[in-house]
Amino acid sequence: MDIDAMTRERAYLMWEQAGKPDGQSEAFWLAAADSLAREMAATAAAAQEPPAKAVPRRAAAVAEAAPRKAGQPAKRPVLVVAAATDKAPAPPTAMVRR
Repeated sequence: MDIDAMTRERAYLMWEQAGKPDGQSEAFWLAAADSLAREMAATAAAAQEPPAKAVPRRAAAVAEAAPRKAGQPAKRPVLVVAAATDKAPAPPTAMVRR
């Protein structure tokens, strides 16, 4: 579809949504042309952005699971998630001085 046909279709839709007023065809045409121009510029700008570089999941998993020497801290913090249970956690026990 060429630009004029797209502008004509958008102007007609805008005119219908406005209640089909008389004598404003040029205003709807200009509004439709402006809307299409902004939309096409945004699409062109988005197409020129370089895609984000993805890190393969397997490589990340292998790096995290790499063994380390005893006494060395982990290179990355490790998140430990406990399994959910239906039971409420036990209350802390009281400390007794002797």
